[in-house]
Amino acid sequence: MPGLIGFCGRSLKDQPEEFLGRMARALESEDRFKVDLYNDRHIGLGRVSLGITNPEPQPIWNEDGNLCIVMEGEIYDYAAQKQLLIERGHHFKTSSDAEFVLHLYEEFGEAFAVKLNGAFVVAIWDTRSSTLVLANDRLGLYPLYYAHVNADLTFGSGVRALLVDPDLPRSVDLVAINQFLVFDHVLDDRTLLNSVRLLPQASLLTFSDNRLNIRPYWTLKYPGIYEKRSEDAYIEQLLYFLRQAVVRQAPGDFPAGLLLSGGLDSRVLLALLRDGPADDAFHTFTWGIPGCDDARFAKAIATKVGTQHRFLS
Repeated sequence: MPGLIGFCGRSLKDQPEEFLGRMARALESEDRFKVDLYNDRHIGLGRVSLGITNPEPQPIWNEDGNLCIVMEGEIYDYAAQKQLLIERGHHFKTSSDAEFVLHLYEEFGEAFAVKLNGAFVVAIWDTRSSTLVLANDRLGLYPLYYAHVNADLTFGSGVRALLVDPDLPRSVDLVAINQFLVFDHVLDDRTLLNSVRLLPQASLLTFSDNRLNIRPYWTLKYPGIYEKRSEDAYIEQLLYFLRQAVVRQAPGDFPAGLLLSGGLDSRVLLALLRDGPADDAFHTFTWGIPGCDDARFAKAIATKVGTQHRFLS
């Protein structure tokens, strides 16, 4: 799977470059994935990706060479913020989302994360203070696991990447196993290992001088008082926010497509994406058992809307 890997504080470990490479192979061993690796005395950073979005080699460095970033995911609708950074003297060498995030951190420090609209996980290394900064999006759509063992921090988008470390304790978290058997998944930041934790959504992790700190940069809040309005008014507001989200996350110059399950959510998204001039290049895809409800519904919807539809079993 695509994602990030890395370590901090491994200056006494033998062959850090080889260790980082083994972490990357443990995360994803298929040759079709692109691997970017970087290591120095106290830091190792890596990205495993398909190379479709943000295809530029990583890490990306700032102009002064004292900050670098690796990132997996996408940032949406940031043209205005990028222009503000340019006006404040930042120079962009690429159109990469990662470079935008790096300059945003350079300008606003740890307050950068709350300004991001996207699905992402990032790792930033500050050579001036020898500080590693990890951040994920508000819903935690890209998982990131970490372990703080002795004076080392290791992290990766899959626990299997952390298991490359021979010093990682393998003791099992019995509470996590109980949660998995009861709820079909593990709750909160637990994993099946006591030594490994999941970075909570909307979190900022900093690690420096063997000090680990994790704090939320954003918290979901519900309004305490609801305005009494008609049902039609609420429906119209819902459609407004849905259209806004679709516009912000539209693929831009990339070919457009949608995983069409036949369910309500994907049908609504298809309607909003096709709310405009017809595009013959729009593709929809459905996976399933031939003849299943999803296959029949998706085919009927795709035919009505006029997409290039493919079914894969």
